[in-house]
Amino acid sequence: MKSLHSRILCLTLCFWAATTALAQDADKDGIPDETEIVLGSDPGAADTFTTIWARPATVKPGADPARTFRSVAVANAGGNRFLWRIEFLAPYPQTNSSLLLYLDADDNKNTGRQPDHGCEFMLHWGGGFGGVSAFTPDGKTRPTAPPRVAAVGNNVYFSYDVDLAQRDGASVFRLNVLSEAVNPHRGVQGSGYFEAKGPPISNRPRAKLDSDLTGSVGVEQTWGLDRINALVEDPKNFPIWIRDCKLDGFRFDRSEYRADNALRTSGKGTITATVPPGASGRFHVGFIFYDSAGREVIAINVNGQRRGVAVADFNDNNQHLFFLTEPVELKPGDTIQLCALGAEGNYKTEDLVLLRDKPAARPPLYEFREVAATENRLTWITSWAAQCTVEYGRGQTITEPIAVQNHRVVLPDVKPGQRVRYRITAKTRDGRDVATDWREFTWRPASEPKTKLSGRVTLRVEPPASVGDKLRDWPVTSGVPFPKGALGGARNVRLLNANGAVVPLQAAVTGRWQDGSVKWLLLDFRHSGGAADYTLEFGPKITRREPSQKFDAPAELGELVLTDAMGKDQAARIANFQPEETGGLRRCARATGRIGDAPFTHDTRVHVYPGLPWARVLLNVGHSESTNEFTTIRSLAWRLPALRGEPRFVRQH
Repeated sequence: MKSLHSRILCLTLCFWAATTALAQDADKDGIPDETEIVLGSDPGAADTFTTIWARPATVKPGADPARTFRSVAVANAGGNRFLWRIEFLAPYPQTNSSLLLYLDADDNKNTGRQPDHGCEFMLHWGGGFGGVSAFTPDGKTRPTAPPRVAAVGNNVYFSYDVDLAQRDGASVFRLNVLSEAVNPHRGVQGSGYFEAKGPPISNRPRAKLDSDLTGSVGVEQTWGLDRINALVEDPKNFPIWIRDCKLDGFRFDRSEYRADNALRTSGKGTITATVPPGASGRFHVGFIFYDSAGREVIAINVNGQRRGVAVADFNDNNQHLFFLTEPVELKPGDTIQLCALGAEGNYKTEDLVLLRDKPAARPPLYEFREVAATENRLTWITSWAAQCTVEYGRGQTITEPIAVQNHRVVLPDVKPGQRVRYRITAKTRDGRDVATDWREFTWRPASEPKTKLSGRVTLRVEPPASVGDKLRDWPVTSGVPFPKGALGGARNVRLLNANGAVVPLQAAVTGRWQDGSVKWLLLDFRHSGGAADYTLEFGPKITRREPSQKFDAPAELGELVLTDAMGKDQAARIANFQPEETGGLRRCARATGRIGDAPFTHDTRVHVYPGLPWARVLLNVGHSESTNEFTTIRSLAWRLPALRGEPRFVRQH
């Protein structure tokens, strides 16, 4: 087995082979050994398939035989790892094709995705990537690992670790297979849901996968551009530029501001380099890798032989130099190949370098940087993505909801003038506790000066003429700038309509000049009818009581579902709202969180207008752990909760 494994050039989650005529199949089960390793089955033990669906092998005129399947079979590959084989009438085309398996793993149509499905998993293959959407029993999405998929001739194989329902010594489940063309989109064939019975969960252990590695094997690393550049520029070492490499499943990315690099574009990704002239002798093969979000696993092969595997999981958005622990004998013309083994990340690879001497390995650095206190807010940066805890006051603590590198925490019970003692703690990637020293700060609030000037500001509301006669108590939010020294605070303003009557007003200071006077004032009021003028009066003799009411923030607003470039679904409930504004005309609550296991976060605000049957929701989704200019995703969906209460109609314009 070891000699067989060493001959595999690259193992990825998805594998493509147009022919199997020369492929080795040690156990004679019809699956080439290389494909079995990709799928996570044992090349030395034959996989026995049970046919669970079949149709006559005929093709109607105008049909698409390459995307028309004739049978579906299932086998157990050890433990709860199952293989599904979909046999087509012709070799399955990798391009412009999509294949989906809707799997009802518990054989209960009343659980999982609803309505009309009842499946716990939607396994997908398209564009060289395997993807999955997973559902809890009550129909909510949840993150999980994608399937391993391989196409060999007429057959497409899905491998997935899943606890299928067990009954009478067999696995029982429902399945629906759907074959499609992508562009233009059209459904070619669907089986519909059918009941299936296959082999049970086995006592035989599952095969280990390269992508399961949690630490590098035969590979060490160092980091820091000063160290990396010194090694690349050392005349006894030999750099191999990424622009001179052969890319398969990667694309060359020329950058004006960063080093040239290669980004993975499909599941099967390899970078092949040739040893340059003059490079003879023993070298430690290395490569420069930009370690962003995700656990990326890279094999280093020399002349077709596996020499080591690097695991990039610092996720610190910095360059790292990975290199073989043991040197290898090289000569000009030899081949070095880097292979992407995992599903996560974009495998941003810069240049390769042949090192005469092994550099000193450098462990990760855990630092708290740029710690600052402003009013009742603390901000800081960590050198790794961390979920930090702030300890302050008399035993109070605040723990961040997600792991990020740029941090901002508000201490809600700290008051102006209060002196606060605090420190920040976090855990390293290996579980060790790290912390800042104890520090102190005092919230020194800007003093609010008295309003000395009086004046008027005209505000004009101009709705479209087509809707003016339909507006009733329509909310208006507007910012108004003030010159330095004109207005001391929000209490010294009032709003009048065209008839001179006082209009209910909610006002808040959003910015002040250095002397403390108002720079920006945010107004909220209601408007009815067509175009109209309002007058904002301010002065020392004007006083106004701010309407304020208790605000019960919403429990949740459904969930966000993000499908990444690999087809993997990540989900987050939009919940745990905290009130931000509690005025009588507009109220705002905010919720933040990480979207599943993806390096994306959401920042959601909901604005509620008392007396109106709707709310305004602002969804802000960002990539919190990458400095890349662009990050590719397949889709982002907001799934709303079920409506409650009396139905109301709101006309939108």
